[in-house]
Amino acid sequence: MYILKKYVRNFISLYKGYNSNKEYNEIKQIKNQVDLIHFQETYLKKLIYHAYKNVPYYQNIFNNIGIIENETVNLKKFHEIPILTKKLLKKHQKELISNDYTTRKWFDNSSGGSTGEPTKFIQ
Repeated sequence: MYILKKYVRNFISLYKGYNSNKEYNEIKQIKNQVDLIHFQETYLKKLIYHAYKNVPYYQNIFNNIGIIENETVNLKKFHEIPILTKKLLKKHQKELISNDYTTRKWFDNSSGGSTGEPTKFIQ
């Protein structure tokens, strides 16, 4: 359980660009599988809502599948989100950039290109 908590904490830090005591304290409160699932669902909803509000590509996708209803995320439709393939990443590169990326730590990155030409993206 400790390794999982550490992984979740590191993920949140990377996502937000800083260490957050609030989230760390929430992670420390995870005692069982029910707590863990609740924590995961809470942060998955926050991530989806952030993408909806800030990433034009996902705003379009989420509107089409109806995963956001009255500013609430419906996780029952999570499986309808299409997998982001290399082809989609290249096709929608500009639409996949979050409107607020400059407010967080970010850097240019690219794939290794083992299947052909490397794909560039902001991470």
